[in-house]
Amino acid sequence: MTQSSSGGLRRFSRAEVVFVTAIVMLYVLLFDHFRTFQVDDPWFASFSYNYWNDGIVTDTLYKRHFPRGMGGVEAFGKLAACVQAPLMNALGWSLRGLAALSTCFVAASLALLADVCRRLRHSVHFTLCVIAVAGLTEPFVVVSQGTRFEFLALFLLIAALWCAVRGWVFSAALIACVSVEIEPAAIVVVLGVFTALLMMPGTRYARLRRLPWMALAAGLAVAVYFALHPHAVSTFYHADWSSVDASAGTHGFVFQYLFLYKRHWPEMIALITATVISVRTRQHLLKEWPAVAIAVTVVASVVLKWGNPRYFVLIMPFFALFVTGAFFTERRWKLIVLAVLAIMLPQYAYRYSISIRQAPALTSADQREIGWAIDRTARSEGLRIADASVLGNSNVWFAHPGHFVALDRRVLQTGRTVSGDVIVCFENKLDPTLREMGSELKCSELRGLPNPVERITVHGYPLQVIAATGKPITAPLPDWLLRRLKTRDALQ
Repeated sequence: MTQSSSGGLRRFSRAEVVFVTAIVMLYVLLFDHFRTFQVDDPWFASFSYNYWNDGIVTDTLYKRHFPRGMGGVEAFGKLAACVQAPLMNALGWSLRGLAALSTCFVAASLALLADVCRRLRHSVHFTLCVIAVAGLTEPFVVVSQGTRFEFLALFLLIAALWCAVRGWVFSAALIACVSVEIEPAAIVVVLGVFTALLMMPGTRYARLRRLPWMALAAGLAVAVYFALHPHAVSTFYHADWSSVDASAGTHGFVFQYLFLYKRHWPEMIALITATVISVRTRQHLLKEWPAVAIAVTVVASVVLKWGNPRYFVLIMPFFALFVTGAFFTERRWKLIVLAVLAIMLPQYAYRYSISIRQAPALTSADQREIGWAIDRTARSEGLRIADASVLGNSNVWFAHPGHFVALDRRVLQTGRTVSGDVIVCFENKLDPTLREMGSELKCSELRGLPNPVERITVHGYPLQVIAATGKPITAPLPDWLLRRLKTRDALQ
């Protein structure tokens, strides 16, 4: 990787500060407009809310049991919940507020990544390219817009690398190992950081001396994990591992991210081209820790069959350093930054316009309006608002975070009924891409619904608020799902 020839450690330049700030402003501009009606937004927020406020470690929103959908914070995620929940309790639970928190951590991650480059003696222009490749491509943007726990895993990854380049072996290893508590996929953070620690410059003896510190850090991280999850062994032993579809991610999250989505093909082409360039002209790059960490992570993702493309963010710092190292020259740095801008900004402009025209997310004002309607309906039944249970579309979870169960086909499975004090359903499905075959349920698909107490319109979507204390609600299987089940049974 091309480095600055100056002997001393340079200061941050104005260009680096301005560029990081501009990227963060892009994240802010995309609030409510990058991914709309994302099921994980209320889902992960509910884990944090339930654990911090009520001590509930299981999933009460979609009623999934570990290991499906993490199943709450029973086995992973308490650290992220402890970061999200206190702030949201103080500021108010909203999707925008949680996205703002995620953006703050992504911004801090970008700043730390810039400092990693600086401490590796890279030039200002090299650092700008790394920040462009990491911060403007989709993995960082996705994390900045949502509530999933990758915001903390990403921050800890880069914080560990920052400690590693400063020679703080124990701190780097401890931070990396602790990140695994956030979500199991963060094991790739450990693999990447440990690879970096073992390959960073030093004599063979100096590298061997790092091993005891890394082992000590790993042992302490295990103690931290069991302090947070004292029943972890029992949780893992009794988990229904057969409920996890192992074939879904057979090729790993790197394959899922790079090859299955055409919008990610530029990153795939960049990685392949960087590898070819390294083989032909800069073979030393393939022996340095960014490239080796990528290889180790790819193997891990395939072996462990993790197919969620969101996890690609946990490889992105290594990706940015390696790809930039392959393409960079002082004459070419502007072309690299312009290429990233030309590829990514039109995508974000398109998504922004689409979200405004076709599927705008519910705003905080919308959620408050729905919350007031729920409160009025609960009072009409003589219920205390705090104790009222709500069965509703998960997109309105922020209107009433406590005692909320998702009105979703995965909850109302065959032969199962669910009841609530208040039912909140939309007359039409919200997600335009899943209106026919998605799990989201509209009012007309439900059986056992009383007449609505209120009909309101939020963001152009007709919504019914129904008093249904103790009444069982069920949903029949749609024709498309019946056909799919019959086809599966015939094949078996």
